[in-house]
Amino acid sequence: MAWVWDDFNGFLLQLGFDSTLINRGPYIPPMPAKLVTFTFIGGAGALAEGALDDQQFQMRVRGDANDQTGPEAMAYQYDELLVSAPIPQVIGSLNLRTIERSGSPPSPLGPPDDGDRYEYVSNYRMVVGT
Repeated sequence: MAWVWDDFNGFLLQLGFDSTLINRGPYIPPMPAKLVTFTFIGGAGALAEGALDDQQFQMRVRGDANDQTGPEAMAYQYDELLVSAPIPQVIGSLNLRTIERSGSPPSPLGPPDDGDRYEYVSNYRMVVGT
């Protein structure tokens, strides 16, 4: 019952994410500079005797070289889209029951990379059912 990438990507597009920036993780390509990578990570799994599935994902936002403000603003903008998404919502074959940030707001991910690009990361929990 887990969300598949195509359904999740459709959800992101419905929320207003820029389709040219969305990247399916875990692989993060060196280019383009601006990129928003989504990677499914472990969650609690089956809930309510298997009627629901608790999943988690990470959003990692990268910006242009020598620009810390740009990716920070983009990460906060996209965070707001995710945490204020209309719930419940049917996407593909699954019903999104909950989406929430599972930690702090987007935070810088260490120093800039070799291309002097800053990244911001945040994690989310979602519960889906049929």
